[in-house]
Amino acid sequence: IPYLQELSSAAGETSFLAVYNSGDVVYLYKVEGTQSIVTTATLGSRRPAYCTALGKAILANLPIEESDRIFERSLEKLTDKTIVDRIRLHEEFARIRLSGYAVDDEGIEYGLYCLAVPVYDYTGRVVAAISVSGPVRRMDENREKIIEELRSIGGMISRRLGYVKAMRERV
Repeated sequence: IPYLQELSSAAGETSFLAVYNSGDVVYLYKVEGTQSIVTTATLGSRRPAYCTALGKAILANLPIEESDRIFERSLEKLTDKTIVDRIRLHEEFARIRLSGYAVDDEGIEYGLYCLAVPVYDYTGRVVAAISVSGPVRRMDENREKIIEELRSIGGMISRRLGYVKAMRERV
C-alpha cells in the first residue's frame, strides 16, 4: 500500500495493483492521485487481461501456453483501439518484455491511458502488476517520468518479495 501511495503521489494520477486470474486481471488495490479521473475499474472487478496495461504486463511474462489459452476464445473489441489480433498481441508482448513496461492507449476505455510494470516473486515468476492511469494528454506529457517511477517502485516491490534480477534472466 505505501508503494502505491508513493507512486500515485509522484505521478499525480491513479495507481492500481492487480493480479492475473483465468484470462482476466483482478484489481486488488487503488490509490487516487491528486489529478485522478473516473474509471470503471473498481476493487475486486475483473477486466480482460489482453486489453489492459496491467494484464499485458503480466501476460507478456507468463509462459506462452497461457496467452495461447486466452487466444482460444473470442477477443472482444471494447474500443476501436483494442488490439484483438493474436499476432499483434504477441508482438506487443515481445516489446513489453524488452522495454519492461506495458501500455494501454484507450484499449479498454476511451480517454484512458495506462502504463504498467510486472511484479515478480522470489522464484522469478510474475505474480502481479502495478499501473498508473490517467487521461491520454496528461499521461503522454508525463510518460517518461511515470515509466521511471513505475520501474523503480515495481522493482522495490519485487525485491520485497525476494526477486533477484539475475534469477529472472536464467528463467
